[in-house]
Amino acid sequence: MIKEMIGEILRFMPATRDDNRTLCTEIWRRELLVQDIKANVHSIDFFFKLYEMGKLSSADYITRTSRLLQETNPDIAGKRRENQYLQEKMKEEIEEYKSERVRP
Repeated sequence: MIKEMIGEILRFMPATRDDNRTLCTEIWRRELLVQDIKANVHSIDFFFKLYEMGKLSSADYITRTSRLLQETNPDIAGKRRENQYLQEKMKEEIEEYKSERVRP
């Protein structure tokens, strides 16, 4: 369920594609709503307690899942991922060019 939620957020909230903090807070907001917990009624200590008890997804899990989804679904990749892809492609083309020039 959490993986689908992350994919949905990445798809419909492009700002989360390059901002893990925004992505995590959106996930936690939705998890609180699903558990019928009104964030404006409880203190931050209550949030911390829920996080410690494992009632909310860990930031590590959210960001790892986001990276995996973005790697396998280019349509939800952020600008950083697009730039990395272009850099890798350029490196491959340079290496290919070099290997062609070295041949006798």
